[in-house]
Amino acid sequence: CRTLQVRYPFLMNGVQAATLTLLGTLAKQLVYSGKLVPFDIFKFTLIATLLMTPISVVWYGRLHKMKFSSVVNLLLEWTILTPMLTGIFWVALSLLDSRTIPATMEEWNGCLDLLLKSYAFWVPWSIIRLIACPVPMYVLFNSIGTFVWTIIQAILLDGGK
Repeated sequence: CRTLQVRYPFLMNGVQAATLTLLGTLAKQLVYSGKLVPFDIFKFTLIATLLMTPISVVWYGRLHKMKFSSVVNLLLEWTILTPMLTGIFWVALSLLDSRTIPATMEEWNGCLDLLLKSYAFWVPWSIIRLIACPVPMYVLFNSIGTFVWTIIQAILLDGGK
């Protein structure tokens, strides 16, 4: 009997990502900044559910089928997937916030800064995931990490305010 996670990866991972991102953004707002900003909850949840999760489901599914070693999988994740998702997140956030795509080097420097900070969180997280999870559960495990990262990221994007 296959689990719902395996049978319906896009649906199940999308629901999990939406729920955990929503909760992470809400926690950041209520605990850290003390104010509720519904649009921020909407945009982080939308980006996680409609962009990050489907890309991650396809990525891990294809990578698993290629039968690379764990070290190669991690290196590919850190050199291709992480920068790609950070760039997609940055463009989507910019489009939702200002309806423009970052055009200047100064605007892209924020993306690079976020990418470097994300490595400090996601590299150890992905090593733990590799040790603790079967491949079909990678996106769920990353969604749990996204709960924590959403709080950290929202604080970083807020300028520590």
